[in-house]
Order: sequence, then C-alpha cells, then structure tokens
Amino acid sequence: MHRTTRMLAIVMRLQGRAATLNQLAAEFECSTKTIQRDLDELLGIGVPITTNRGRHGGISIEAGWWLGPLNLSASEIETVILAMESATFLADREDVLAKVRAAVRPHRFDDIDQHALKPHIQRNASQQHTDNLASIRSVMARELWCRIDYVGGSNPGWRLVLPEHLRILENRWYLIAIDERSRETRTYRLDRIRDIQPTLAPPNASEIVDAARSVSDYHSADYPEIVVNLTDAGVRFCQDQWHLQQALEGNTLRFRCPPSEYGYYAGELIRIGTECEIVSPPELIEAVRQRLQHISNHLLK
Repeated sequence: MHRTTRMLAIVMRLQGRAATLNQLAAEFECSTKTIQRDLDELLGIGVPITTNRGRHGGISIEAGWWLGPLNLSASEIETVILAMESATFLADREDVLAKVRAAVRPHRFDDIDQHALKPHIQRNASQQHTDNLASIRSVMARELWCRIDYVGGSNPGWRLVLPEHLRILENRWYLIAIDERSRETRTYRLDRIRDIQPTLAPPNASEIVDAARSVSDYHSADYPEIVVNLTDAGVRFCQDQWHLQQALEGNTLRFRCPPSEYGYYAGELIRIGTECEIVSPPELIEAVRQRLQHISNHLLK
C-alpha cells in the first residue's frame, strides 16, 4: 500500500475507534515502526492523535476532530466520472463512484450538467484490448507463464513470458513480464499482442526468474550514461514522446538504460535525424551505425 493511502486509511480507522500500535500494524500489514512513522507524520501536519493508557486505551483521534468531506468542484467530479466511465475494464469502478458520491457534497453531482465550464470531451466508445487485458489478469492471478504472439519489436513472433505487472501510459496498456529467451524483464504493448496462451513453466523457470530479478534497475547508475545533444526541433520531438520527455535536460537527452536496449533507442534517435548528435556511449553510436547500414543495404539492393 502506498504510504499516502495508508496514512489516510489510518486516519479513517482511528476516527472510528481506538487501536494499539500492534493492531494497526496487523491491519495494514506493515511493521510497528512504519505505523509509528506514519503517526509522527500525521501529528506533524496537525492531526490531533492521542494515546491513552489502560484497559480501554490505545491510539485515537481527539474527540470533536473529523476529516471533512471531499470538497470537489463540479468539473473535478466530472473528471472522476469520465475516468470511471472510460475504465470499464476495472471491476471496482462502481465502488469508486459510490464512495465519491458518498464523500462529496450531494449538490455537486446536480451541478455537473449546469456547470458553465463543463468540458466537452470526445469519448472513445471502443474498449481497446479488453480481451487481452482479461487474459493477462487471469494468468497473473494464477501466477502462470504464458506464450504471447507479439508483433512489435525487432523480433516478432511467439515468446514465453511470466507476466508481472500491468501499466497504462499515454492511453496505452503495457505488460511488464520476464522473458524466457533473454532472461530479462521486458515491456510489451498490449495492442501488439495477437494471442495469449497460458502454458507450463519452463523446466528452469526459477533460474530464469532469479536471473531477471538480479539485473539492475532499468535506469541504474551501473549502466553507461546516454547523452544526446538536441536542436530546438529535436527537443520538440522528444517532448511528444513520454519516454524521452522524462530524460530532457534543456537541449540534452540524458538517461541510463540496459545496453540490451541500445537497438531500440538507435531506432528512436534515427527518427530524430539530423536534429540530434549522440555524445555517448560509443556502443549506442555503433548501434545507430549498424541500424543505418541495415537500412541502406535494404533500400539500395
């Protein structure tokens, strides 16, 4: 549980009745030290937490203090509603909407239709990739390996993977999974997966998982730093790509990644063309040269 979520949950819990440190730690599945740090932080921002000794004592919130209702504006409430209406693949969306309705001031829902600044949003009625999403969730729930027919990347075809996480970025779903072939954690776009088939784990599954999880984090300082100088046009290109935008420092791209990703970034930098200049590392420069040579050989046959 994220710390902010846990701290809010602790406040809601203590508004109901007192609890001991051990009880809170058990309920929120963390250590008593973690709970104590959260309580100290809540005290620091003004939540009147008290401790009473005795048989019916424990940690509680001072009588008369109450966490007020969410005071969302009409447009903010509509933002929540639009998000939940689009998230038809989430099983808990109705519960979320019910809680928002219970938490905000009732008249706010009536204000939405009459709001003068109500945004006009074009909604995408299609539920993209819901079959893939449901299949992946099912496989993950049973902690199974699966074979995916992937049409993306430089090596399309069937791959044996162990799904680990799902992520949504820039309106696209991504699967993060351990790849049996490379023994690394890879990212796959759901819209590029043509088929998903649960399957038995490979004989050396534990060895593959250990190898993948022993690899440094994606942006680890163990990897060489990539430095690319950009023109203003190059900066504008990178600003439109979420994965490059995060690495922008003025007119320079600066980030780290596993060397196995150099082939991918070589393709991205070729897209920027003469609006960029690669400074380092040499291995990335060589990857770009090889990619350009391959393109040249293909075009000039």
